[in-house]
Amino acid sequence: MDRRAWRRESRRLGVALTVLVAVLGACGAGQPVARGFGSHQVLQIRDSTFFFNGGFGPTSIGFSTTADGSTSLLTLDLTTDRVLPYAFPDGGTTGGGGYDDCELALSSDPADPGSLTVTDAQTGQMTTIDNVASILWCPNSASPALTVLRSDATGALTLWSGPVDNLQQVALPITLSQAVLYGNLFLAAFPAHPNALGLFMIDPMALTVTEIVPPQLGTAAWASGATGAGSLTSSTLVASVGGLQGSVSRTGVQYTYARAMDDGSTIMFAGPFSSGPASELALFPIAPSADVLPFSTILTETPTARRLAPVAAWQYEATVSQGLSLQVWNDAAQQLVACPEPSVLSDFSAASADGTKILFGVNASSYSYSYDSVASAPLMLVDLAVAAQGGPGTCTFLSTEATYADFSSDGSTVAWLVQPPTGDATLWTAASDGSGQRMIGSGNITQPHFAVGTELELELGGDLVWVDTNDTSNTLHYVAEQVFGTAIDLEGSWVLTGYQFSSQDATGLLGLVNRDTGAKRLISPEVSTYVAQYQQGGAPQDGGVPAQQIAYLVRGRNPSSQDGIWVATIGESDLQ
Repeated sequence: MDRRAWRRESRRLGVALTVLVAVLGACGAGQPVARGFGSHQVLQIRDSTFFFNGGFGPTSIGFSTTADGSTSLLTLDLTTDRVLPYAFPDGGTTGGGGYDDCELALSSDPADPGSLTVTDAQTGQMTTIDNVASILWCPNSASPALTVLRSDATGALTLWSGPVDNLQQVALPITLSQAVLYGNLFLAAFPAHPNALGLFMIDPMALTVTEIVPPQLGTAAWASGATGAGSLTSSTLVASVGGLQGSVSRTGVQYTYARAMDDGSTIMFAGPFSSGPASELALFPIAPSADVLPFSTILTETPTARRLAPVAAWQYEATVSQGLSLQVWNDAAQQLVACPEPSVLSDFSAASADGTKILFGVNASSYSYSYDSVASAPLMLVDLAVAAQGGPGTCTFLSTEATYADFSSDGSTVAWLVQPPTGDATLWTAASDGSGQRMIGSGNITQPHFAVGTELELELGGDLVWVDTNDTSNTLHYVAEQVFGTAIDLEGSWVLTGYQFSSQDATGLLGLVNRDTGAKRLISPEVSTYVAQYQQGGAPQDGGVPAQQIAYLVRGRNPSSQDGIWVATIGESDLQ
């Protein structure tokens, strides 16, 4: 069946279904609408300002309503079906270091920055601690002590730990200069050599200090792929260089950091290495007038996890006349790949599952956003050419104005969307090394994403379709018409999506649609918006996890007790 015939038949069936629903509704006036997958109502509400905010935890979904210029934040607990006002956390609610509720409590009062309030969960007593620069450990069952960094009027950092109402300063063998990365890593110096900075780690529970990178450079050499000359001698790391505040980043088990060399130059290094001819490798020199911008953390994604890629990258501009370059350090192969840049790239990246290829410049890690609202940006593909393959690695400039790009789950292909300021978008694909570029098609294309293998799912003119990037005929496979919300790929060929949207009612049907057969399993009619709880752990993966619980908002044409938040549960057996 060709596209036009398919659309005519789908519209005919859609009209028939609409008429059938209307007839059944008229026959059973006043009767509750049957909803599938164990749907039950958890909150009766009819508010045109309602908005799902996503996940506020592994078992809760946040939503908001806006009235009189103010916003009310609430949470739906999926384990109890209770709806509660969202309470901004204070310290002591959870712990373990990192970006948790305790960390969120820091500097929550703009009038009193650095103030941390910790509440005793049993007594409700509140203790406020001033001049807190960062939190290393929050009280919990593993350790009841609170450990924080505090800064005095001069900005000097000191370590404090103990019961929240009786913190004591911890004597350290080093003088802290700057916290880096995850809060327990520091640039610091020994008191006898205050100008010689090294990288140190503080255990937030044992309160012990470990030297990671010594101030004095040991055995050193230029890394494979690097271009440099001169003597490699240094006695200190540097805290900031070339506009780069906090020059330390993590790559696998190693770190990258800048050193001040004895000859007055500055060089970016990687290390320390426990084996091999050199304990530290020089990557690239940094000119005094250079601008160095690091990329954020680069993650690889597999069907079960997201992991830190053993890669660090920087955009480097020595002078305006010398132009831009992208410096990519592959820690696994101990190799540097340098790419000339035609223009500045956005601070976004996505890596193939094995971490050997990276897309720089476009937000490509999640399709839960509307890409038609994302600004275009240049897109660069870097093939790191792992050590087993040999070779120096390659750089391929794919587009000057992409709004989406990602790798297929098997890592064999890449796809990207080009959306000019006016006119149709174009969808492109290539092999994962950048070769064999070709256009798949053009039109009103939004929300492209790889669903299974090399099958690319997208919205085309409001319809949900998919195309195999390995299919050079670019055959479209239609899934559902007039879709709304974000399509969520479940196990096998099942997709959770809203479809047959009515612009008059601003609602549609919510259900499961089989991408291969077109079979539909209805969850509910009259749905205006929905969200899946499992999305909070990241984007769906090839052969992904069931959505488990779906929260959706019902808004009938006429107000009724059926309006409100409903929750459906999808199990393994539902996807067979």
